[in-house]
Amino acid sequence: MTSKKHDSRVLLVRDKPSLLTRLFAQQRILIPDRLRPRLDSEDLSVVQELRCDAAVVYESTDGRVEYSAVYEVQLKKDERKLWSLPMYQATLRYRHSCPAAVV
Repeated sequence: MTSKKHDSRVLLVRDKPSLLTRLFAQQRILIPDRLRPRLDSEDLSVVQELRCDAAVVYESTDGRVEYSAVYEVQLKKDERKLWSLPMYQATLRYRHSCPAAVV
């Protein structure tokens, strides 16, 4: 369950997404003025099935996964992989709560 402090901060950005632009600016991340913020769906579930060529985990002697890697063979340039490879990595990081690499 979330707290009132958490929920009030979420509501601020949901009510006025441009507040996020100000938070970026405080960190010296400048969003061009020509770009207008809008809310997107909070549901970040992946609808599309993602399949890599191989996924390898490195376990300690007690069975904990301490490192993971995605192995993906590319025989030709595929610009779409620039978008899917980070998802492979993030999925393994999330699944095993450990560092992950893409090879």
